[in-house]
Amino acid sequence: MFFLFFAMVCAVTTPKQAFLASEAVFTGIVISVEQSPDRIDTLVNLRVTRAWKGRPSRITTLRLSPGFDDGSIEWKQGQEFLIYTTLDRDKKSLTTSSCLRTALVKYAAVDLKFLGPSRKP
Repeated sequence: MFFLFFAMVCAVTTPKQAFLASEAVFTGIVISVEQSPDRIDTLVNLRVTRAWKGRPSRITTLRLSPGFDDGSIEWKQGQEFLIYTTLDRDKKSLTTSSCLRTALVKYAAVDLKFLGPSRKP
């Protein structure tokens, strides 16, 4: 049962699918990681370095909810990530997970090649 649920959640498998399913796609360096005021979600504050889709602010915050974030991404200050985001309409914030192909830049060569030239935020 768990495998079936995980497979449904992780339906995005290629860079193209992830790009098309995303609200915004960008690289960012983690500035800080903290608990939300309600202490339910994790907030990851990033300095955006490059963008391919959407209009992320130079400083962008991701809101990671326990029900969406699978916990496989370890967010550490100073690390740079390639981030595919979706919009959490209820909380009016961007969110992500490894199912969307979000990964450390050093492991995202295939995705970066697919994405091609970026623009400054």
